[in-house]
Amino acid sequence: MDPKTVEKNRKIIAAAKVEFAKKGFGEANLREIGGAASASLGWIYQLYKSKEGLFIELTEPAAAAFESCFGEQLFEGEFPQTLKTGIEAVLDAAFDNPDSMRLLSNAKGSPREKFLRELAEKCAQNAEGKSAADPAHLTMLFSITFNALMEIPAQCKTRAEANAYLPMLCAFLVAGWEKALQVN
Repeated sequence: MDPKTVEKNRKIIAAAKVEFAKKGFGEANLREIGGAASASLGWIYQLYKSKEGLFIELTEPAAAAFESCFGEQLFEGEFPQTLKTGIEAVLDAAFDNPDSMRLLSNAKGSPREKFLRELAEKCAQNAEGKSAADPAHLTMLFSITFNALMEIPAQCKTRAEANAYLPMLCAFLVAGWEKALQVN
């Protein structure tokens, strides 16, 4: 991309983060985003194809981090160590991409609304014979874990402060997962 396109894209991303955070996916308006970014609606459509495409672009870092940590591999290897490793990695992602994580946590009405349920379904298929996992339980556990992890950056100003809470949070979440899933 040429520098002008890169700069315009940066402005669109910044304006979209504000618009989606303020209004949610359903009420966000591409014209408002374009106006705030000094970009035409046509330019936004050329880059992202749709409001859905723009939202997916904004939430991709968070979705990728959560999926890589809690996807199909969750029950491969030594559980609960894979869970602890996933919790730490998602917390890193929350500090690296806070806007993406916040938008993913409030994805009602968006293409990402069913993200946790779809991830839970994949994970449950992989867990057959390794735990009493079913998609409904995993969806609940993913949601609780995601929300707990989002609370740490909201309460802690630095990653060092978050690290102080991490052992307590890991113990709490791992115990809940083990009890709920009766992991073998």
